[in-house]
Amino acid sequence: MKLTIKEQIHFSKRLSFLLKAGTSLSDSISLLATQATKKKALFATILADISRGGYLYQTLMKFPTSFSPLAISLTRSGEESGTLAENFNRLAIELQKKQRFHQKLISALIYPSFIALATILLSSFLLFFIFPKIRPLFTNLSISLPWSTKLLMSITDISFLTLSIMSGGIFLIVLIVKFSYKKSLKIRLIFSKTLIKIPIIGKIIRQHELVTYLYTIGIMLQGGAPLDHASLVGSEVCKNLIYKNASRMISTTIEQGKEFSEALAYYTYLFPKEVSDMIATSETAGTLPETLLYISEMYELELEETTKNLSSTLEPILMISMG
Repeated sequence: MKLTIKEQIHFSKRLSFLLKAGTSLSDSISLLATQATKKKALFATILADISRGGYLYQTLMKFPTSFSPLAISLTRSGEESGTLAENFNRLAIELQKKQRFHQKLISALIYPSFIALATILLSSFLLFFIFPKIRPLFTNLSISLPWSTKLLMSITDISFLTLSIMSGGIFLIVLIVKFSYKKSLKIRLIFSKTLIKIPIIGKIIRQHELVTYLYTIGIMLQGGAPLDHASLVGSEVCKNLIYKNASRMISTTIEQGKEFSEALAYYTYLFPKEVSDMIATSETAGTLPETLLYISEMYELELEETTKNLSSTLEPILMISMG
């Protein structure tokens, strides 16, 4: 049983509304269960556990594919501090931000993907169906052909059997790489490190990791969680292994008694110096949660701009390749 991100948003917003209206937690869950058209077993399990006096966050832990570490931690801190309604509202906002980013990224990639696919199909059609028919015209000419034409003629000489063997070999390599990626931590680290260095793509990944990490810690602190726990949850939401490992080390450094800004300063290649400087100022002023949310919003605007320009950035490259 897995809730889609849309269902998670609906669950969080509805539960927040009901709790703010004064409805008890068990009655709120019961009402959501009766309204649910899908995943009834999930809601039945949650309702049964709550009715027996269990904590909501402990029940949500049974469904890790539907409720992230952030959702579970916000629920726990909300139950402990009496701010469950506010925390579910914060969770709904975070999920909506995540959903909007995915939609914008997909929209930005639709046009380049279409151009790339059209280029591959058109090139294949010209190479293996049109060019072989006009090839005799070139072979009968008593002139020296350019290297590009000779290359095309060589490609068309490839038999269907050879092409099938090459395709099978490429498919086998992809399977081996995919299997190695799952089994080998070292390969996953190399892959993650390579990704953040790729132009355009690397910038999007770095900005997204920074926004998600700082925003998570910010709303955790607003929800009543201590900094060491909030930073640990922040590390769990990081997808790139380089950022995940660095954020875990930052969490360990905070647990040892150092300031957040001081811990961040060790990783300036992942977190810009201006970020640690702004956080250091907020730690002195006592406005860390607000500053983290402000920084995440600032970088989110940059991320949106980068994503918006992705299509126009890739378009010239694709046009040159198509030509």
